[in-house]
Amino acid sequence: MGVLIAFFGMKGSLVDFISQSGGEGPPGFLENGVALLGYMVSLMITVFLGIMLGVGSLTKEKAKGVVESLLAVPLRPWELLWGKTLGVFLPAAILGLALSWGAVWALNVLALKPLLGHGVYPWAALVTCSVGVPLLGFGVSLLVNLLGLIIPNPNLASLVLVLAVVGITNALPRLGMDFSSWKFTWINLALGAALVLAIFPLSSLLTKERIILSARRE
Repeated sequence: MGVLIAFFGMKGSLVDFISQSGGEGPPGFLENGVALLGYMVSLMITVFLGIMLGVGSLTKEKAKGVVESLLAVPLRPWELLWGKTLGVFLPAAILGLALSWGAVWALNVLALKPLLGHGVYPWAALVTCSVGVPLLGFGVSLLVNLLGLIIPNPNLASLVLVLAVVGITNALPRLGMDFSSWKFTWINLALGAALVLAIFPLSSLLTKERIILSARRE
C-alpha cells in the first residue's frame, strides 16, 4: 500500500509540474523526483519490511521457545544471528530491488515519456537503490536481530532503529542532499558499512546465557 501511495503521489506531482511549466523545469528537478520515488520504495521494502519480518519472527519464536531449542544444538550464537538475519534480509532486499527499479520504469513509461518524449533515469539513484539501501538494510537487520536476541522485547529494538533510520533519511534531504547525486549514494553506502562494522564490537554481547535469559517466559 505504501509503495502504491508513493508511486501515484510522485506520478501526480511530476505530471502536474510538467503540465504547468511546459517542460522539464529547473535542471535536476525531474531526476531528483524520480530518484526520490526509487529511494522511498527501496527503503520501505528493504529496510522496514526487513525489520518487521525479523521482529515478527523473533517474537513468535521466543513465545514458542524455539530460540532456546535452537541453542540446544551445536549452534554458535553468531551463526544464529547471521542465519536469522539473512533469512529475513534476502527476501526483503530482492523484493525492494525489483519494486524500486519497477517503480522508476513504470513512472517513465506511464508519465514522463508520453509528456517529454524521453525517459529520466538517474543512474546514481539506481545504484543507491541497488547497493546503498540494501547495505543499509543489512546493517539494520543485523542490529535488530542482535538486540532482539539479547533483550526480552524485540519490538523495542525495532522501534529504536526505525526511528533512527527515519530521522537520518529525513535529515539528509534537509541538509541539501540531492537524491539523484553520487554524494547521496556514498552517504548511504557509508551509513550501511558503519552499521555492519558496528556489529563486530557488539557481538561480544551475544552469548548463549543472554539469549536464553531474554527468551524465558514468565
